[in-house]
Amino acid sequence: MVFSPSYAAMGNDEIMYRKITGIPAAESDSFENSVSVFLKRYPKSKFAPLIILLKAERQKDIDLAIQDYRMIIQKYPSFDGREFCLYRLCQILDLKSKWEELEYETSRALKIYPHGRYSVEFRLMRATSLLMLEDFDACKHECLLITESSHDLEFLARATHLMAEAEKKISGNSKAYITLLRQLVTGFSKSDISPSILFSLGNYYQQKKYNDQAYSAYTDLIKKYPESPESVFAFMAIQSLKKYKPVYVKYLPDNRTIDEADTIDIEPAYQADPVSGDRYYCVIIGPFSKKKDTDSIIRLISDYDESRVVKTGSGYTILLGRFADTDNALSARIRLAEEYGINGSIVLFSKDKSGSYIYGD
Repeated sequence: MVFSPSYAAMGNDEIMYRKITGIPAAESDSFENSVSVFLKRYPKSKFAPLIILLKAERQKDIDLAIQDYRMIIQKYPSFDGREFCLYRLCQILDLKSKWEELEYETSRALKIYPHGRYSVEFRLMRATSLLMLEDFDACKHECLLITESSHDLEFLARATHLMAEAEKKISGNSKAYITLLRQLVTGFSKSDISPSILFSLGNYYQQKKYNDQAYSAYTDLIKKYPESPESVFAFMAIQSLKKYKPVYVKYLPDNRTIDEADTIDIEPAYQADPVSGDRYYCVIIGPFSKKKDTDSIIRLISDYDESRVVKTGSGYTILLGRFADTDNALSARIRLAEEYGINGSIVLFSKDKSGSYIYGD
């Protein structure tokens, strides 16, 4: 048998590995079969984790990709690409809003790679999970660690924005919160999250009844970032402000704005106590055809005590709150429309041994 010069010094596992990497992405069946044969034939090969990683990156099923990344992380602790696999796993968990799993995996990643290539990204994702899990002090701590260790504009902007959202959860539309918003608006106006920053500022002004400033911030958001998801919400918010006949004014927070803010300004998202049990009213938003379409709205309405995504026959739907009666649900629905321009419907949610049911408005 005559070997080509490129294969002459290779082992059989490397030869097969190179052949697998050359299989076009369109030939998925051939690829999957070859990967299966390789892993059975050479389970301890140094190319095994590379093969599994390639399989994970080509996966169309995101849950199968999670399994592949976790297999590498657990079975190949000395693999050079292990940190990357943890990073990709955490990205998927973030995308799927698996906050408890994301908090666990990012914590593990930071213990293994405290100064690794993706350590800042791990901290940002961990801070996001902590915010969603309502551990606001821990979220702020992670963000502070990022601001102390990174000089990257985007990382600093994202960390400061997360810190601001955590501060709002703790102290409401307070002096500390508007101070962070001013830092964001003046120091990170060129960052990728500038639309989110402007929307947060507009929302602050709207909640404080500073209608001209709110209108101005929303207007600039739409003009500067017309293609951003936030511009849609800004447009709806402007519609709800029109009855006040707002005018465009200077809106960047100044010292007077900060001085007039309360040290603590907590107002519950709604005045009803949450209801326990399997029968309650809630406000429903949707449906959406894709789950990822619900993520920006979940973040937007994070002021509310409880929001969750459920899959129904017509798509993905957001359920907001647990109310004892329709009056309290109506108050939340009105606030949702006035502050965010989001139209929801009131439904009755019921659950028994045979399943869960949603009854219309």
